Amino acid sequence: MQPAARIQTFKPRRGRYSTQMLQGLREGSARVTMDALTAPAVLFDGAPVILEIGFGLGEATLAQAQAHPDHGILAIDVHTPGVGRLLAELDAQGIANVRVVEGDALELLHERLPDTSLAGIRVFFPDPWPKTRHHKRRILVPSNLAMMARVLRPGGFLHFATDWQQYADEARATIAADARFRLLAPAAQPAIASAATRPRTKFEARGIAAGRSITDLVALRT
Repeated sequence: MQPAARIQTFKPRRGRYSTQMLQGLREGSARVTMDALTAPAVLFDGAPVILEIGFGLGEATLAQAQAHPDHGILAIDVHTPGVGRLLAELDAQGIANVRVVEGDALELLHERLPDTSLAGIRVFFPDPWPKTRHHKRRILVPSNLAMMARVLRPGGFLHFATDWQQYADEARATIAADARFRLLAPAAQPAIASAATRPRTKFEARGIAAGRSITDLVALRT
């Protein structure tokens, strides 16, 4: 029997390509393929690895890489122009502790990454799928959280941020129901996974401009 197909958690977007994006796609030195991810620490000479799911245009990725040079960042997104832009910026700024993958994060979580191979996972402002019939497409659902628990090492963190209150409430309940995670109060959040030190992204600014509140949830793998 064939395994059930995974539910798609993203809307494919391509958009227009700037000269910078095209150059990044052609020449970006930080680009890696899915096949290279069976031992992610090797990509960073043994440094702790943080997975960033859906980095958009890469603003937060660049800021976090500069703020935490002792960690490697594995950044994955399906949005090709954003991949090109991040690759170009990494080379332009000489940032060496990021690797970029174009692809589906669920394939990475379910099929590629080894157990306990990550020090952290960041999911900032994923598609909220606001319609009730689409909630099953949200990335932070119990089956995907189980895969995150599998690839996180003990003490590793999950940092989730959204500007949709209903999604925030649902995500909080999902994390709280999983005994493999412990939600942290804001005062207990480490600097590497804290709303206080997370850079503002374009998607966050849009939510604020629309009058929506921002929720950050940080949990540790027990």
